[in-house]
Amino acid sequence: MKLPRWLVVSLIGASVLAVLCAGAWWWVTWPERTAREFVQRVTTNDESWSEILRPNDDVNSPALRLIRAHPPKDVTDLAPQPRSIGDMILSRRTFKTGGEFEWEFVAQRNFVIRPSDKTAFDALEKAYTKAEADIQLRRRIKEQQTDASAPSK
Repeated sequence: MKLPRWLVVSLIGASVLAVLCAGAWWWVTWPERTAREFVQRVTTNDESWSEILRPNDDVNSPALRLIRAHPPKDVTDLAPQPRSIGDMILSRRTFKTGGEFEWEFVAQRNFVIRPSDKTAFDALEKAYTKAEADIQLRRRIKEQQTDASAPSK
């Protein structure tokens, strides 16, 4: 039995379209998979996360200190940022971590572009400023408790 030409062409077209859509889906979602893998490695204290980090030339860079000091809590702590058509073509996406010391990184295909030194400095400065304020507050509370418990003359 011979199938009608329109049916054969439709089936071949649908097959080609399915393969192209699967490839496009895989390409567009690649940054999310890379970001998820990066966060899982960081949160489990697996130092292999530095293997997918680019550039990873400076071991003492502020960005690496930021990642170690304030890692994302888990994968749900990531907020994907809007991206352009160019970012989709390059399979790239920016993610922002949650928490009070949020920072951004870019996932592009199989690697993560670390935060810039300026971004890392700003986030670390914010963290250290808050830590210093907490220490001063604790000192004041302790002094007030000491003054209140001291016998009055």
